[in-house]
Amino acid sequence: MLSVQSGLVRALGILDANVDARFERMENQLSRLQSSVERTQESRAAPAEQPTRPPAGRTFGDAAAAYDEAYFEGGLNSHYASYRQDGVAPCRELARAIFELFQPTSTLEAGCALGFTVKALRELDVAAFGYDISEWAVREANSPFILRFDISQETISEKFDLVFAYDVLQHISLEEVEFALRNLWNACSRYLVVVPAMYPAGANADPRESTNRIFRDREWWKSLIETTCETALDPLATTALDRAEHSMKYNYTGRVLVASKR
Repeated sequence: MLSVQSGLVRALGILDANVDARFERMENQLSRLQSSVERTQESRAAPAEQPTRPPAGRTFGDAAAAYDEAYFEGGLNSHYASYRQDGVAPCRELARAIFELFQPTSTLEAGCALGFTVKALRELDVAAFGYDISEWAVREANSPFILRFDISQETISEKFDLVFAYDVLQHISLEEVEFALRNLWNACSRYLVVVPAMYPAGANADPRESTNRIFRDREWWKSLIETTCETALDPLATTALDRAEHSMKYNYTGRVLVASKR
């Protein structure tokens, strides 16, 4: 009988130890979850830092002059008929896709044009900002959250939860695109979304977009991102955005590339 009692005591001791260990693990998990929630709440509550306004009188390269009113409103050097009319709906849908998939607290759009996506994200309570090289586009955007900025020449000093660039990097020269890409990567704290124009091997021009300067395929862009950012693409995020309704509706499927710091 004594040996049975001793065995029961030992078994109960082991059981108590296991229960205590489980409770400790649960407490640690709850603590980590609470900390994560608190960090998210704090980041949403804290005002986003306003990007530094570039100094007045700064000059831009000759390439910037191509992105004038004619470029956006039916000129011969782009595929746009009227960006003012045709760009609103796609940009609002892009803002919704980014918000639903990534839940960013702050964003930077490189090459934001008239800022339709930036403004739509702000309606969703995201601290959104935009940069564009076009003097006309920034003036027309008429927003304190949209600045004239050249990502291929100037270093971005602020940090954003998510940085994205749609149909932008192919406009930059081969000599400068790596700097621009690293610039965007350094400016994001979670996700970088790059969606460039892509061409089959051997292409060297685009009759619909005379301002394009890089004519490479998906594998080339993927390699550039992974080498420059020193990380593999995020397969889940890339697939999610690549298959989103916005991507399929506006022919971005197959061009979406997402890198993450998660």
